[in-house]
Amino acid sequence: FETVIADAGGQIALSVSGTSGYGLIGTLELTALPPSPVITSALTASGTGGFPFSYQIAASNTPASYGASGLPGGLSVNSASGLISGTLAQSGTFSVLLSAANAGGSGTATLTLSIQSPFDAWKNAHFTSGELSDPQITSETACPAGDGISNLIKYALNLAPKQNSRNGLPVTAPLTTGSGNYLSLTYTRKRSAIDLDYIVEVSGDLQTWSSGDGFTAPVSATDNPDGTTQSVTVQ
Repeated sequence: FETVIADAGGQIALSVSGTSGYGLIGTLELTALPPSPVITSALTASGTGGFPFSYQIAASNTPASYGASGLPGGLSVNSASGLISGTLAQSGTFSVLLSAANAGGSGTATLTLSIQSPFDAWKNAHFTSGELSDPQITSETACPAGDGISNLIKYALNLAPKQNSRNGLPVTAPLTTGSGNYLSLTYTRKRSAIDLDYIVEVSGDLQTWSSGDGFTAPVSATDNPDGTTQSVTVQ
């Protein structure tokens, strides 16, 4: 027997000939698919919690769609463009599975995403590498300016850690509302400080402290011209 394959204008005709003659078996249609995508973008990236972040997935062989699983809170991926973007709502190290697909298949790779906390970013911006290794200078409770205000409080109020910052502390003032006269407290809040909770408390004896309904109430929160902080007033 002899097998004969003939090109029939994009199709392949299969036939077999032998001692009994020649016969057509059928027609085989072949579709040429592109090679699967290969991720080519960098597989490490870094950012800071509370701040905007973007990362572009890049891949060879013209992907038609993209994906990313295991993203930290605040981020999402555009499946058409491959852009990962958003405002980071977490800190830590994350393994993100990237994917790119076309008609020929899909390619994957793991992105290691390192997100430092906003407090660590604040320290890195204000202290030298030598100072960062000394907890007596850079720990949360340290007071490098000697003004009695800890680094954590200065971070929360957007103050410089090495400068006397008593003028930047929260201030009190009388507040009159339809229900009576009260004391108000106004403080500066860092909008990017996702690693902090700001809680205003009251006490009648400086020992027992309370907050919430029946004790405190929000009055206003106004964005400041610096674009990074708010002025918050609480009754």
